[in-house]
Amino acid sequence: MRLWHYKLIKVLPDKHLIAQWRECCAMSAMKVKGKKHVIIDRAWEYPLDDFLIYTRLVHDEMLNRNFKCGANALKTLKDNVGYDKDSLDGLFEEEEKTKNIYCCKNNENVVERRKWI
Repeated sequence: MRLWHYKLIKVLPDKHLIAQWRECCAMSAMKVKGKKHVIIDRAWEYPLDDFLIYTRLVHDEMLNRNFKCGANALKTLKDNVGYDKDSLDGLFEEEEKTKNIYCCKNNENVVERRKWI
């Protein structure tokens, strides 16, 4: 399982973007089932918010390219890790000075978060 760097999402070929969506769905299912995987276990060492933001970035790019995300996949993500596209609006914002750098709001300060390096 492989997640590309978040800055590459906008330039990934269509097939790779769809694969990222599948990876996000698969990772959420493995987290719930408690299955062990060397790479996935390492990814869960980061806060869940980072995964949700990454999933949102992939989801947004899919919508920008006019791909439809299945209702079953969205329901599975919501049930497994609480993914809800609309509830993440307050969690991150794009900085005005630098495009494609996403930040998390922590109290009233904006703090840059480490992303899937």
